[in-house]
Amino acid sequence: MNNEIVEYSMPREIIVQVKRCPVVLIVDTSSSMVGKIDELNSGIRAFYNALEQNQMANDCVDIAVIEMGGNKARISQSFTSIEKWNIKKYSANGITPMEGAIDLALNQIFQIKSFYREKSINYYRPWLVIMSDGYPTDENGYFDQNWRWFRNRIKDEIAKKHIVSFTFYIGPSEMQENNEVEKENIKIAKLVLKEIASPDNIHFGKSHAYELANEIGNLTTLFRWLSNSITTVSNGAKNAQISFPPAEPITVTPDQISVTSMFE
Repeated sequence: MNNEIVEYSMPREIIVQVKRCPVVLIVDTSSSMVGKIDELNSGIRAFYNALEQNQMANDCVDIAVIEMGGNKARISQSFTSIEKWNIKKYSANGITPMEGAIDLALNQIFQIKSFYREKSINYYRPWLVIMSDGYPTDENGYFDQNWRWFRNRIKDEIAKKHIVSFTFYIGPSEMQENNEVEKENIKIAKLVLKEIASPDNIHFGKSHAYELANEIGNLTTLFRWLSNSITTVSNGAKNAQISFPPAEPITVTPDQISVTSMFE
């Protein structure tokens, strides 16, 4: 576990009567995102604007952002209120250090929950939102053979009802590839995301793992859906239902790849 201690940027007075809605975004900024990085930046800005303009969401949503690129994962924004969120402009480079990103994200969630309990602040179950266009890589850029470690850790957190995990594959479809190796890599990337998403009994009656059509504008649309969904939760209406994401469920199964033992 990453033991970095983070001082929370919450300078405004926290009203204990307002139930907090903590959200962690893990955003892929690896080199393969070079064609999508501008849309990622504009999508995050649209996400911020929507939450900032909704009074209830602005009052109760706390946000953290983990950057998954370069030579290691890093905290781009530790937990803070929407009004104090320092929006960063991302660039695409490096590997996809998903293990480190998830470690940082879960550590952020653990710390914010401790903070809430210390201040006697009620909160909704934290959301972990992961967006990636590829499979997890090690420090040399190869498939991370230790991925089962973070899969099992997330599954444990989900089973204990500590988090809700949404995952989104935002890369090209295997149907768009002629190269068989690339087709396999895309399927593996989808399967990893499917494995670390919450199961089908929380919001939709189906998996929380989705793949976004590889078209211009869809990433921004996804961020708008995310802001609307978080706003629905933050409004606190009993039995409120969030809408389906503007994406299709990931349907790839282990028997569709050559090395099925990777997902045992």
